[in-house]
Amino acid sequence: MRALVRMAVTSIRRAVLLIAMVMVMIPALLILNCTNQDDIPCVLDEGAVDPALGLSGCLFAFTVHYYDSNEEAPLTIQVHVDGVAFDMELHSGAPWDGVYTYEAVMDSGTHEYFFVASDACCEARDPYRGPYTGPRVVEGATIAWVNDGLGEDEDWTGSESELSANWAETPGADTLEYSVGTDPGLADIMGWTQAPGGETHVTLDGITLVHGTTYYFSLRAVLEGLRSGPVTSDGITADHVPPQSSMVPGYDVVHLNQPVTIEWGGEDDLSGIAYYDIQYSTLDCCARSWGNW
Repeated sequence: MRALVRMAVTSIRRAVLLIAMVMVMIPALLILNCTNQDDIPCVLDEGAVDPALGLSGCLFAFTVHYYDSNEEAPLTIQVHVDGVAFDMELHSGAPWDGVYTYEAVMDSGTHEYFFVASDACCEARDPYRGPYTGPRVVEGATIAWVNDGLGEDEDWTGSESELSANWAETPGADTLEYSVGTDPGLADIMGWTQAPGGETHVTLDGITLVHGTTYYFSLRAVLEGLRSGPVTSDGITADHVPPQSSMVPGYDVVHLNQPVTIEWGGEDDLSGIAYYDIQYSTLDCCARSWGNW
């Protein structure tokens, strides 16, 4: 009887040990029904978020690497952030061996996330258990708006070398930084530069503005060494070519007190016609005077 009990206990221990070994050997996947038993399951690894520490309003990028030896794209691949699932998109590489990403603006606080992917044969999770911690988001200063020009927002400039911008006061920021580019958020004309302390406007001189090109001012707040996401103006376009005008006079000779009809028009390929300045003159004996309509 004792021998039978010992055999039963030994069998149970072996079963427990076998289960533990299986759990160790499969760290980050769940095998489903596969017709080909030689298939290598899908794998998720290198999950991360960048930046790990940032300001509210900043864009955070979640990335993970997916691999499938059968060169099959995942049916689904998602990042779960604070319990909410978001679909990810292929950022680089092949669908079966590439980096997937999801970008979002995060609220202040410390967040949690994990990744899940599946194909016809398996599900993969990164990490295997529990979530990653992050990002930690610090409440930052909020930039309300950025206008082109020194007053209300301007869309056109006739200058060939000068640009201006103004913005709302931004309490809570240690400093502000601005840049200028030919696309929103780009800094190809002027790199990120610290704005004058306490000022809400800036004028740049000595730059070369190209006719027909749109320029964008971007502004970001700096707090404790962290930088917010940029807020960008809607752009101002350089227009250096004046409009073309035309006029059709009514008559060469008219009688006294007879009305005269004159037609005019204009063309401009960029900013259009803002208004017409019409001048006329009268000849009274020896004096000629000009007036405006």
